Amino acid sequence: MDGNLKLQFIILATMFIFSWLMVKLVKYTKTKKINTELWCTFFEGLTQGAIRLDDLKAPEIVIEKKIGKGW
Repeated sequence: MDGNLKLQFIILATMFIFSWLMVKLVKYTKTKKINTELWCTFFEGLTQGAIRLDDLKAPEIVIEKKIGKGW
């Protein structure tokens, strides 16, 4: 078997294994309800803003505390 052919088989096998692992990772994150906002921030940082992930981030919630007159 030619060395170039072996290299092509290794690259192809690596791509299949990587794809299989990514499918397993997506299935795991869907079943375990991983913190989506954290991962959105992480991947947005990796892409340096090339991909907008604002739709997946949770909106900021502001809670106002009302002070009663008895205090």
